Amino acid sequence: MEHSSSVATEHLLPDWLERLLEDCQEEAIQHRIHPVILIKGESRVAVWNLCAQLGFKNHELPGQACRILERYLSIVIAQNYMCLNREDWVAYRASLMKRVPLLIATCVQLAAKMCHSGAKVNATIIRSKLIGAGVNFTVDEINATEFEVYSTLEFKIPLWTNVETAQLLALEVGITSENFTAVAATVDLAEFKREFIEQKVRDTVKLSTFENKRSRVCTLHLAAGAVVAVARVLHLPEPEPAARLAELTRAPLAYVKCIGDVICTIILDSDDPPAKRRKTHV
Repeated sequence: MEHSSSVATEHLLPDWLERLLEDCQEEAIQHRIHPVILIKGESRVAVWNLCAQLGFKNHELPGQACRILERYLSIVIAQNYMCLNREDWVAYRASLMKRVPLLIATCVQLAAKMCHSGAKVNATIIRSKLIGAGVNFTVDEINATEFEVYSTLEFKIPLWTNVETAQLLALEVGITSENFTAVAATVDLAEFKREFIEQKVRDTVKLSTFENKRSRVCTLHLAAGAVVAVARVLHLPEPEPAARLAELTRAPLAYVKCIGDVICTIILDSDDPPAKRRKTHV
């Protein structure tokens, strides 16, 4: 079960690190099979806006919805690209792009069901918000698409949100629950700016041209970078956490520091946080 940032995470502590490392390894394996394609631009803005319009106040839901949508798109695009001829592929891709608003809505609905979203959500409510944005889908279409996404993912939704992951890591390096709101807000901003983070990290580690088009920062490592950023920006009295976080996540120290550096840059430069996003409709 998912929980809002205001809820303590101690109930998740037994074997939490082992579970996170397993999830990270599974994420890497799935990426090799179906490389993750990040949701970008107006589509990413639309996820945050829809969550706000639905009254979801917790920071973890938009990023979780993006993860679900990105994994779904990566799978169906890879499957159809391999089996369709060029003409059929072009037609399929155009059809898929037209469905993006519907897919965003259903992935937000799925993510909300896994989180303590703080607001009621169902297909009828989702439909009313879409109509208000000039997009008209039936309740049956929304529910059918939700099942399609869920079944494509083999009925596996990430158990851990980035916010929960970051909060558990924060506790491990001595950052108390009093700073959980800051951790959650930092993760939310990092998720919203994930394309920028991915590119900056890739530029630093100099991956190949092909890989530059793909998401390479695992959820666990993004969360670790967010904790590093929180500690630095808030000037917390605890020791610099990067080394301990690198040890916990089994990632190179320079890599964790790099992610933290990029997130710090975003925090210091950002004057348009996700919670105050422009009115860009789905």
